Amino acid sequence: MEQLKKRSTALLIVLVLILGVSGFKSRITFASYSKAAEAMFYEGVDGASIAADLESKISTAKNLIFIAEKYQKNGFDEITALKQAIEDLTDADSIKAKESANAKLDEAFFALSDKLTAMALSERDENYRISLTYDFRGLNDMIDKSPYHDTVEEYLKQTTGFPASILYRISGVELSRFSGGSQ
Repeated sequence: MEQLKKRSTALLIVLVLILGVSGFKSRITFASYSKAAEAMFYEGVDGASIAADLESKISTAKNLIFIAEKYQKNGFDEITALKQAIEDLTDADSIKAKESANAKLDEAFFALSDKLTAMALSERDENYRISLTYDFRGLNDMIDKSPYHDTVEEYLKQTTGFPASILYRISGVELSRFSGGSQ
């Protein structure tokens, strides 16, 4: 009881309370930033979202598989890899997991497209393959230019400086950019 009457103990208790409340408040604040960014990822603006673009990429990849299977009934590794990448992206349950799966989808898509380039496709199928490749690249560009990135950047700016950067790190909330793809 005597310990509670000391000034140093009282200051320590106040400091712990302030840090606890600040940590709790920052977690709530950064979690709201994360939720807003997540909403932008899945819902976007006027229905144009990264999630919708990823669905379009999956559809485009399935169409490329359709072409490939016309020429190789038993399949080959590139078809299998693209099917697996589609499944991985479909099953991904977080933005970070979707970004990783999207990178694998890009790699598998362009590997299959390159394989088909070396094959003797009909003129119609070759034109369709080229069109699908342009569409796929266009979707990557749309993802890279999504307003989601502006939202994340704005929130990340608010996490710079002292003490915001420290509170952000200890809050456990993660805001991340999303890369559209390669090629």
